[in-house]
Amino acid sequence: QMLANLPHCVFDASGPLRQYSNTARLGGFFASMAQLSAVGALAGGATALASQAAVQLHQKADPEFEPSVPVADVGRSSAGLGAFSAVNANTRYQLLGGMERYLFGHSNFMWTYMGLSLLARGAFASVGELSRPWWQGLSQETAASHVAHAKKLKRVRRKVNKSG
Repeated sequence: QMLANLPHCVFDASGPLRQYSNTARLGGFFASMAQLSAVGALAGGATALASQAAVQLHQKADPEFEPSVPVADVGRSSAGLGAFSAVNANTRYQLLGGMERYLFGHSNFMWTYMGLSLLARGAFASVGELSRPWWQGLSQETAASHVAHAKKLKRVRRKVNKSG
């Protein structure tokens, strides 16, 4: 019952049925952090476990297999994605909600509201995806660079005799 009275976004408008104080808005922000942290921790742990299982299955079929990108530790991935969701994603969500509420109330044309919202969502998603691997303890290098490096190592030169 207590969580139902908190705003989901700190910039939600008070209305005749719901009055939000600054304390309720702050409580809503931290309640969203806790909820997103739990979801992020579960998702991070499940992703790391699934990745480790996939690598083990591949290594069972091909003992020489090495993953092109190191697989994250379950604890670090779980804690990292939980923290990422709580701090980074929740803050971006709150800022986006505030920006959209302001634009919706002050924009004269729907296309300006939609265009600015689209740009902000794209920018926020880019910022989030660039920082998420660091939070999870994943390698900062791309998989393509690891594959290119592995191909260089496996290249074998053979001399061919053309006598015939």
